[in-house]
Amino acid sequence: MLEKLGQTIKKATDKIANAIFLDKNLVDSIIRDLQRALIEADVNISLVKDLSDKIRKSALDERIKGIEKKEHITIFYGQKLSNADLESTIEAIKTSFPQQEVEVHEGGQPFYQFIVSIE
Repeated sequence: MLEKLGQTIKKATDKIANAIFLDKNLVDSIIRDLQRALIEADVNISLVKDLSDKIRKSALDERIKGIEKKEHITIFYGQKLSNADLESTIEAIKTSFPQQEVEVHEGGQPFYQFIVSIE
């Protein structure tokens, strides 16, 4: 049981580390996974609920020191990219990441369609 709990915690930390930004959906998903693993490990339900509430509050607190949200996406596009491809790519990024500011620049690079920076 504890092995599965350890694996769930590892997966949760990996999800956070690989996320572009920490939003409510990601936090809720991680909390659900942790709740299942804790309950399967016979942890008291009220303790699971208290822990879940504390994680949710801390994760969504924008004042956490030392952690910055990734809020800015800069796209440099290459010489050979068509306007239609550029526009559809920008629209897809804005749709996928509606909270992020997207900045677009002509990069002029001859070999790469895109260079993307996430800050």
